[in-house]
Amino acid sequence: MIISTDIQLKKAPPGVYKVSGAVGLYFKASAPGKGSFFYRFRLGDRRRELGLGSYAVASLAEARQLAQDAATLCRKGVDPIEARRRERAENIARARAAKPVTFAQMTEIYLNDNASGWKHRHARQTWLGPLKLYAFPVIGDIGLDEISVEHVLAVISKAEGGVEGRKETAKRCLARIGRVIDAARAKGLRQREFSNPADSRLISAIRPMKRKGARPHFRAVDLADAPKIFQELKARAETHGAIAAWCFMVLTAARPSEALQARWDEIDLDKRLWVVPAERMKSAREHIVPLSQAAVDILERQARIRTGDSVFPSRSGSPFVYDTFAIAPARAGIDACTPHGWRSVFRDWAGDIGEIPRDLAEAALAHILGSTEASYRRRTAVGKRREVMENYSRWLNGKGAEVIALSDHRAFARAASEIP
Repeated sequence: MIISTDIQLKKAPPGVYKVSGAVGLYFKASAPGKGSFFYRFRLGDRRRELGLGSYAVASLAEARQLAQDAATLCRKGVDPIEARRRERAENIARARAAKPVTFAQMTEIYLNDNASGWKHRHARQTWLGPLKLYAFPVIGDIGLDEISVEHVLAVISKAEGGVEGRKETAKRCLARIGRVIDAARAKGLRQREFSNPADSRLISAIRPMKRKGARPHFRAVDLADAPKIFQELKARAETHGAIAAWCFMVLTAARPSEALQARWDEIDLDKRLWVVPAERMKSAREHIVPLSQAAVDILERQARIRTGDSVFPSRSGSPFVYDTFAIAPARAGIDACTPHGWRSVFRDWAGDIGEIPRDLAEAALAHILGSTEASYRRRTAVGKRREVMENYSRWLNGKGAEVIALSDHRAFARAASEIP
């Protein structure tokens, strides 16, 4: 059956029919009055079909014209399917060009280009957080060419919120807005003749942002209160994975991210060592941590409930998100201050109570010595640091701590023999 009229189309039962008026034009009926047109053609050795739309969208006359246009392309050696794809891509590009890229869209582009090279597992989320909270409500939906100094100043004011402690957040927002807009200018998404409205020199000329006084430190517990607070954490660690990670972080003087992302293949319980690979360290150097008995006890508890490669897994099996980890003690009614502040507790204990030599304390914190000193001090004294961490653990658990007699040559030799 060949279809030549609309009446025939409306009455055609399910099936495939040739349509008169254009060579290669067909109609596939799914039910009377319903179906779609397609154009069947051969280009070289390939036989292909080009959809021309449903009967509800394209009339019989329109379908004939579309088939004739496709036949014209075929005679020129052009594949009508590929021609349609190119046309659609060009239409999309024109539509995007007509609509300016917003700051929020450009931020996503910037992160896609750069975040993959950042070390920290949650670096992308941490970097984006202040912008989502303070910048996006002000400039998120504004086209890049429209962002002005006034907009940036509004973001800074919102970030500061009249609170002295949030000036650092405002400065981070300013720096990140500047990077996003610089990237937009480099990509031609903001006119290059336009200056960067987040240029710190430009902002400072209008609204000085220099910090007054010393740089604020991470909030830490008082040294005298540290043992009591640690013991409160320890009491909850048996049933709370995030607080167990806190205890392990405290006992090892590790950075929060290092403890959170600890993996079982980094742990040697027999030798009581934790080897943090270079790619997870701020210094990009492998860090060997001797484990106190208290730290081993936590790991043995985690081993009993092990579900995967992560030492401290969340319910999903992956490490805890930093925000969840950071507020875990507060949710349990324990004021443990900030995770990073416990590194200050260790350093104060080492200097004021443990009488630990500077190089041992700095090695325990994985700090890099000065360039000249580091050239000669290649080893990290794991043996002597083991005694340091054991004494620190005893102090945290309220058992007191003996001062290490580093002048004792026998103790020195015994510790040196343990250095890997």
